[in-house]
Parts: sequence; C-alpha cells; structure tokens
Amino acid sequence: IRQGHIICIRELHLTQISHGTEKIWMTWLFRKQKRRTQKEQRMKRKKDFEISFFIVGCILMNYAGKMVAEKLALPIWLDSVGTVFTAYVFGPVCGAIVGATANIIYSLHAPIALLYCLTNIAVGVTVGICARKGFLRSVFGVLSTAFVVTVLSIAISTPLNYILADGMTGNT
Repeated sequence: IRQGHIICIRELHLTQISHGTEKIWMTWLFRKQKRRTQKEQRMKRKKDFEISFFIVGCILMNYAGKMVAEKLALPIWLDSVGTVFTAYVFGPVCGAIVGATANIIYSLHAPIALLYCLTNIAVGVTVGICARKGFLRSVFGVLSTAFVVTVLSIAISTPLNYILADGMTGNT
C-alpha cells in the first residue's frame, strides 16, 4: 500500500499513514456495524412476531369457522379459510401445519375431528403448491385450484363421513 491510499474491504477501512504503518478505524466502524445489526435484529423480531400473529389468527379463523358451522348446523365446514390464507402467503408446509393445528385443537372438544386433520392438510398443501406455481394469478387458475381442492376434500372427507357419521357431515 502506498502512502495516502485508502482501501475498503467489507466495511473495514484501512488508511495508509506515514512510513508504512497502518491505522485501523475500527471503533467507529464497529459501532456503526453494531447499530446496523441491532436494527436488523429488531426488524427480524418484528417480522417473526407478525408472521406468528398471522398464523395464530388463521388458526383462530379455522376454529371460529368450525364453531359457526356447527352452531348454525350448516351442511358445510368453514374450517379451511385460515388454512387457505396461510398456504397462499407462506406455502404448503405452513398451510398444512395451520390446518392440522386447528383440527388438533378442535379435537379436544370432539375427538372425531382429529381424523379430519387429513382433509385440512391436503387443502393446505394443494393451495400452497398452486400458489407457488402461480396458478392463483388468474381467475381461471383460482377456479381450477378451487375445483381441485373441492374434489380432494370430497375424496378424503366422504369416506370418513360414511365410516364415522353414517354419511352425515356432523353438523346436522
């Protein structure tokens, strides 16, 4: 390094001083880097909190949908809305986890609901994969995904309904 030249290497500034000795301005740089990493950590914690809050909200949405369908004796289940939102936003694995968690929580009241966990997992995985592949960017893709999810839900739930509830949905 010649006298008077400045070299920047990954936030570490080396300045050439007289007679070939180098002085490292680390104090200022480390403080700046420490402030930056603290800010990044705060942002990461905030993002983690927002993700957790969203996922818990979707689990509660599934649970509330199941309770509304049961109380109003609707012939359909509304317990997949949160699963679909989560699968769309965070992918198939997260969607499956939210769907399964909602059914596991509901199975504390009605143990038979634990078997329907398979339906919610299938819905989460299907919507998550379709979202990742870009099928939900057009009306045709959304309708096609809805059709696939409907057929898959029927294929999984109908045998369970016949085995467990004599063909009824369990709400009536």
